[in-house]
Order: sequence, then structure tokens, then C-alpha cells
Amino acid sequence: MKQTTDKIRAFRPFCKVLLLVTFFFLVADIDSARSSNTIQVSQGTAFTIILKSNPSTGYQWSAKFDHGILRLKEKTFKRPSGSLLGAPGEQIFIFIARKVGITNIEMTYCRTWEKNFAEQRVYEVRITE
Repeated sequence: MKQTTDKIRAFRPFCKVLLLVTFFFLVADIDSARSSNTIQVSQGTAFTIILKSNPSTGYQWSAKFDHGILRLKEKTFKRPSGSLLGAPGEQIFIFIARKVGITNIEMTYCRTWEKNFAEQRVYEVRITE
């Protein structure tokens, strides 16, 4: 029993560092795709929103939007290029602007089994002819 307790104590500093590194990556530059939350696009054109994501923690981005004005063409995940344990990758959302108008995309970063979310971004999409 004492041996197991010693192993747990030895592992604690590593856990704290891992937690801090994960938090840094999640907070720093979650939205690497755009510095503005307004997207201007022509009708029929595709546009991309790329967000940092770490599904190993249970979190992922979901998109809520008007399906009459926008179409979600593709949703993918790009793994991190390095081998750092717990490093986030990127969730990539490709939308098609179907109709002229102004609408919002509400991006929510959460665990599906929890009521609260960790992060939320709202993008205003202005679609022209």
C-alpha cells in the first residue's frame, strides 16, 4: 500500500504540469482562423472556421446555425503535429453560404454530457450576391 501511495505522490507534479499546459493551449488563441467575429462571403462560396480543440479531455466544438442560409459541408479534426501529450488539435468547419442575408453561427465548446460550456463564439456571417 505504501508503495502505491509513493507512486501517486511522485506522479502529482507531472499531473499539475500537464493540466497547466493543457489550460494554456485551450485559452491561448482558441480561434486561430479569424481575429474578427464577422465573416463576409459571397453566395455559393465556402468558408472555414478553425478552432483549437482537445477531444482527449471530452471537449469538442459544435455549431448551431440557420440551415436555410448556411450548409455545413464538412467537419473534421486535425491532430496536433507534435508529440506533446495532451496537446490540442484543430476542429475544422467548412460552411457553404447558400442564400444572401445576415445570420449567426454559434460555436460552443463543451462536453456533451455536461450542461455548461467552456467557451462560446458567435460569428456574424454577411452573405452577398
